[in-house]
Amino acid sequence: MAPTYGEWKTDFSEYVNYSRLNIIMLLSSCFETYLRTVVSLSFESKPGVIINCQDAVDGAALLKRDIMYGNMNDKSYRFGEVIEEVCRGEWANRFCAFQKYFGKLPPQLLDLSKDLDELRVTRNNLGHYFGRRKDVYSAPIDFEPIETTRISHERILKYFKLIYSAAKMIDGYLHKNIIGSYDIIKNISFHCQMVRY
Repeated sequence: MAPTYGEWKTDFSEYVNYSRLNIIMLLSSCFETYLRTVVSLSFESKPGVIINCQDAVDGAALLKRDIMYGNMNDKSYRFGEVIEEVCRGEWANRFCAFQKYFGKLPPQLLDLSKDLDELRVTRNNLGHYFGRRKDVYSAPIDFEPIETTRISHERILKYFKLIYSAAKMIDGYLHKNIIGSYDIIKNISFHCQMVRY
């Protein structure tokens, strides 16, 4: 316990900031997990998108023939590389890949690119450089502590709103135009398979 109120106040301020940094890590990780899930469902549902023939193959029919078709953990899973193309790197590149496979995105979603990239960079600085900027801390010569990134309450709220808006638009677009009921069929198939064993 800090011996004076002033020291306690400083320590508590640092604790609050580290809590906000952890919220950003959690929020970003949850969003990235969601994104990979919905993008993988999209490729599985309509694998023809890879060759620009969206409705050429019914992913549900493939799933009915082979329960391992939609299993990301199976070594024969076919969509790892294209999922990476859509789910990795700068958001401008992600959205280009997204549109290459799934069609024209809503302009409101594209408008979020800059803010999503800010969140991505902030998260990477937290995860890889202990809350410091990459350019300052990637290869430190002097291991003197450098102050961590300061995150305000307002910035946390901005990120919550950003993620909510992006997820809602991505989900609405992909569910309506690509996934359809594939996720339900996949879930039922999986549970039927589990009951059988």
